Amino acid sequence: MSNKSSFAITSATMKQLEQNFFTIYNLTNRSLMKTAGLAVARRMLDENPKKVCVVCGSGNNGGDGYVAAVYLSADGVDVSVVMSGEPKTEDARYFFEKYKSKGGKLADVTEIAASTEVDAATHIIDAIFGYGFHGEPKGSQIKLIRAVNQSNAFVLSVDIPSGCESDTAEFTEAVDADVTLALGYLKAANVSYPAYGKCGRVELADLGFPKRIDEIAYDNRFITLLNDSTVLPLLPKREDNSHKGSFGTLALYCGSENMVGAAKLAAVAALKSGVGLVKLINDEKTLNYLKQSLSEPVFEYISEAPAKATACVVGCGFGRARDALLAKLLSAIKIPLCIDADGINFVADNIYILKSISADNIVTKVVLTPHPTEMARLTGKTTEYIQSHRLEVAGRFAQEQRVVLVLKGARTVVATPDRLYVNTGGSAALAKGGSGDVLSGMIGAYLTQGMSAENAAVTAVYLHGKAGDRQSEIVGMDSVMPSELL
Repeated sequence: MSNKSSFAITSATMKQLEQNFFTIYNLTNRSLMKTAGLAVARRMLDENPKKVCVVCGSGNNGGDGYVAAVYLSADGVDVSVVMSGEPKTEDARYFFEKYKSKGGKLADVTEIAASTEVDAATHIIDAIFGYGFHGEPKGSQIKLIRAVNQSNAFVLSVDIPSGCESDTAEFTEAVDADVTLALGYLKAANVSYPAYGKCGRVELADLGFPKRIDEIAYDNRFITLLNDSTVLPLLPKREDNSHKGSFGTLALYCGSENMVGAAKLAAVAALKSGVGLVKLINDEKTLNYLKQSLSEPVFEYISEAPAKATACVVGCGFGRARDALLAKLLSAIKIPLCIDADGINFVADNIYILKSISADNIVTKVVLTPHPTEMARLTGKTTEYIQSHRLEVAGRFAQEQRVVLVLKGARTVVATPDRLYVNTGGSAALAKGGSGDVLSGMIGAYLTQGMSAENAAVTAVYLHGKAGDRQSEIVGMDSVMPSELL
């Protein structure tokens, strides 16, 4: 993977990259700051600014802001700087002094002039915090963030919107950017909610990191972004000399008397995703409903013994009246497994069962696909907490339970015990009952065709989102039906 727009890195990896860059090429942090600030200035010039206010913090991100201010002033732009405090790093102070020596306008956030400069600006560069920020803004920092957000100016954030944590994508109070210019590499806050919602349009500035040290970014700490280049090569190949047995049998424990549609959507999704054979397993009444609209599956009556199959999907519309049966089935199933909906609700009340399912497996074979409220049940957290800590919660659960976790929602997160993925596609078009059943059927189909749980999950998540995006273009976001994803 060499495309820098296909992954996001942690702050620790970014720091290591910078250190290697300095060591290998005998360069300094000051030279990198100069390059970053110039990139920011050039991007701001694309907006044809009339009056720019650069808001600077006391760290190196503020240093990038001072560099940008120097370049913009030299280009004839009306520039002023408002700072939350004196520069604390040697390199930031160097460019601070350089800006002052050029006669640049400068105000501390505690001065009355500061609010005047922010309010009068047509364009603002947000350089308060960078990727090293952790915790919550305080005092003058909060004052400056609020002043930026209350202005009517175009806002360009440097690297990440100030107030957002780079690695967790969390924030308590942060800048609302129109454009965020990520420096060198994308960070988690540039690609995942909730911070992604503060970024506006995310763009990537090339700071000249050489290809030969790019490989440092490709360890288990980086986040892979799901797009055509990362997902399409994973799709299973279909040889001409094949038969239905070549592509496996998927057992679906899905649907119930009042939710037959869940089973139908999962079954059709699996069939359209390349599975060789689908077995729909349920009670007689539910199967009779399904037989009226489906001709391709094999229909089997439910029993305590797992059906003979290559992989299994459990839970879509299954109801909670069969929990005793689920306890026996999940304890006995040894094949790759996708658990959704009522299967997740059962697991939430019987979390021990995940350990028993994966106890004999070195390789993770279980995929769970919760939406945020189901994730709250699995973890005992609130839905609000889940939504504001999506990467952290998904990653920790996958590690602790040794499963592949698909945390659905805007920018769906896929977590394995040692990796994280974020989907770049999908939209609110998928926010309808039944969309998750389609996703589960797709995951099951890919499991059945021999894909790992990890690859099955990321492939299905990406293509599912892409199908929603495609249908949105045809019928409009509000009008997409889950059945139209197929």
